Amino acid sequence: TNMKIGSWNIRGLNTGLKQREVKDLLQKQKLSVLCLMEPNLTATKFQQLRTTSFHQWNSEQLEGTNNRSRMLLLWDPLLIHLEIKQWEEQFIHTIIQCKVAGTYYAVTFIYGQLSIPSRRLMWESLHQIASSMDLPWLIIGDFNSPLSPVDKRGGMAVTSYATADFMEFVLMAGMEDLNATGCLFRWTNGRVVCKLDRAMVNK
Repeated sequence: TNMKIGSWNIRGLNTGLKQREVKDLLQKQKLSVLCLMEPNLTATKFQQLRTTSFHQWNSEQLEGTNNRSRMLLLWDPLLIHLEIKQWEEQFIHTIIQCKVAGTYYAVTFIYGQLSIPSRRLMWESLHQIASSMDLPWLIIGDFNSPLSPVDKRGGMAVTSYATADFMEFVLMAGMEDLNATGCLFRWTNGRVVCKLDRAMVNK
């Protein structure tokens, strides 16, 4: 049976329009779990939404330094059992059981920091997780980092310094990109385009 997993850098979930968009995505795509980056909800607003708009879904949020949510996880308890194993500022690591098939998967939702040094904490933790990984493993989200020079067009070229930590993790953990469809470059400032979000699985 199919288990659909989604990730979306939504940049704010405080408006009714954005909340409806999320509900439509969950229902139309029949997602089992969805991670939202930058929902920017206060704890009070999150509690309100989880008892109204998303009352059919289980949910947890990870707050950033501004007391607003940095990552928000929504999952359908009828389809999956989800256990959060590790929370850090840049990722949520979970073990998911598909209730229909009874199979288990490790899924890590990523929202990397902007600077290379600040992402190193994330890579160190992911190395530790990888060292004992014995399940099919999906890593999905906004890494805020290219993996290779082909992930960017325009502006300054991608340097080996910019990709070294990511590449080291990929090689150590045996990860590879899932096949993707649609737009390759999902971030732009009008002059430069980059691929910063991706989904990867262990081989």
